[in-house]
Amino acid sequence: MNVVELQKNLAATAIFILLVAGGVYFLSLRPIMEANDKIREDITNVQNKLRGESRKWELNPRFLSELKRQYDRHRQGTRKLLFAVLKKADGEFKNLVDPNDIGLKFASWKAGVTLFEYQEMFLKIKDELARQNIYLNEEVLGLEEGSSAPRGYTYRLLARLHVVEQLARLCRKHGLQLGNPNWQSAKPDAPPIDRKRPPAMLTVLPVRAYVTDARTKSYVEEFPVQLIVRGKLGNLCQLLQNLTDEGHFLPLDRLEIRRIGIDKYQKPAYRFRTKDGGEIEARLICSGFLALGALDKLEGEPEKEEGAFPKMPRAPGA
Repeated sequence: MNVVELQKNLAATAIFILLVAGGVYFLSLRPIMEANDKIREDITNVQNKLRGESRKWELNPRFLSELKRQYDRHRQGTRKLLFAVLKKADGEFKNLVDPNDIGLKFASWKAGVTLFEYQEMFLKIKDELARQNIYLNEEVLGLEEGSSAPRGYTYRLLARLHVVEQLARLCRKHGLQLGNPNWQSAKPDAPPIDRKRPPAMLTVLPVRAYVTDARTKSYVEEFPVQLIVRGKLGNLCQLLQNLTDEGHFLPLDRLEIRRIGIDKYQKPAYRFRTKDGGEIEARLICSGFLALGALDKLEGEPEKEEGAFPKMPRAPGA
């Protein structure tokens, strides 16, 4: 091979390498570089925008990293507290869901609940409370033996009855009267009320379902019950304390108290200074909370949340 042919081969090789390099640049590197330039431009624009909004946003990386660590610690603490509350709330319904303590889960219990079971429970509770001089009236209660629920939701009837029963027993335990002999039915053809068996002022309210942004199905359902009681103020205070202890979790939602039996001739400043505290009438709304199988998930690692980040505080001196 002479010098001329060698030079031609070298030139051809150099041209080929340049063509390959150019192809790689235009087909691979240039799009990547343009994309990177676009990302840098977007970041710069966002930073300039944030800096221009009266310094409402802190851009210091160290500050943001520390804020993220604090947020993670706070989220873990909140999650542990939520689990503790749901576990205590779930304990209120343990005897209903798993009466034999065999580890029965909510899903299995829910699938096996029938209307016959509800009717049997309704009659049993009605009879047991009647023996304690607490008389359930279907019109006041908002439930009756023939009540029904959509398919798959019969368990709600049992849960409502359970809350009613527990509240009735707590009222009797603390000497509070649920019966109202002066109650009158709204039905024109209703039979007269037996004054010796006054209806208990217990009324079930609509069920509330709680969902998260990430889930469409509810993870907790609330079963509120309204009750009107009469008795001593001290007895009412004992009831309120007992709502969330001794294995119960029926927290108070609303409370209205009024004094009854006031001497209209007594001066207002002295009406609440009687020796025994006088008699009061209280209207309460208490609720039971049933976790719909969420406790098993809460025991594991928290689910990853895309884009989750706390609201930024104002920068120092802003």
